[in-house]
Amino acid sequence: MTRILQKNEIKEAAEILKQGGTVIFPTETVYGLGAVFNQEEALQKIFLAKGRPQDNPLILHIYDKRQVDEIVEEVPTGAYKLMKRFWPGPLTLIMKKKKDVSSTISGGLSTIALRMPSNQIALELLKEVNIPLAAPSANRSGRPSPTSEAHLEEMQGRVDAILLGGDTDIGIESTVLDLTKNPPLLLRPGKVSLEELEEELGKVEVYQGKGDGEASPGLRYLHYAPRTPVVVLQGSEDKIVEFIKQNEENNVYLVTEEVYDQCGDKSCVLFYPKNDLDLAAREYFRLLRSLDQQRYAIIYVTEISKTGFGRAIMDRIHRSSGYQFRRLE
Repeated sequence: MTRILQKNEIKEAAEILKQGGTVIFPTETVYGLGAVFNQEEALQKIFLAKGRPQDNPLILHIYDKRQVDEIVEEVPTGAYKLMKRFWPGPLTLIMKKKKDVSSTISGGLSTIALRMPSNQIALELLKEVNIPLAAPSANRSGRPSPTSEAHLEEMQGRVDAILLGGDTDIGIESTVLDLTKNPPLLLRPGKVSLEELEEELGKVEVYQGKGDGEASPGLRYLHYAPRTPVVVLQGSEDKIVEFIKQNEENNVYLVTEEVYDQCGDKSCVLFYPKNDLDLAAREYFRLLRSLDQQRYAIIYVTEISKTGFGRAIMDRIHRSSGYQFRRLE
């Protein structure tokens, strides 16, 4: 049975973790499913609860930068610059791990992924446990990540406790940067943008899916997908509006404000108002989960410019669609 804990019950959550249990807790990105990093049985509970492949690495969460030295073999110079600017916050750094850190966490790799969340409940929990927590997103593997308390229902009975903390602030997962590569390799875009990383480091490469698979085996798995097929609509605003108006099937369209105003009686859902990418990020997984329950044939999603934070949102859209596109000529 899963215990439901309020934010004033952090000590109880910490005790469950120290005893080898699993606890879902809020971060600024999405809810995470945590277990202490130095207990193998606890780590295995994460994979079981999520139905997660064993070669899909876990991210370690810490509350103090001094903990990095306990986990990492060598801290690259650029890491200090990034930690100073972006920690605590939604940036995960990949570095060479110490040999005694479990390969279960690293998916069998010699590297480890670390971040320091900025959510106050998460930081207090980490400090109370005083042991780094391995914590992927708290959802069934491959499904949309949880950004609200309601999204955690699917995990009840699968974990020992859920520490509630309201809606998450950002709504998509952290940026993941591999510092073992030269130049550094952006594996997963997030709130910390490519442009911001390059301000600190100079040139940063972007993962293209070819030849970089060994950097993180988890990249080859389907992510963030509802049961209803998701298809990305590509084309001009006029072509998208024309397609929506002519399509007679039981589909729904996740669109920008400009398209939404022209949808007429079609099943359109406003994705975000003009240029409000922060709202788009917070809403995307929530909208996917909601629309998935309404028995549409296809969820169509219009594209977002892949610059700044838009790169991260389009990454989630592409992955949740399984890279399925409909090009409107």
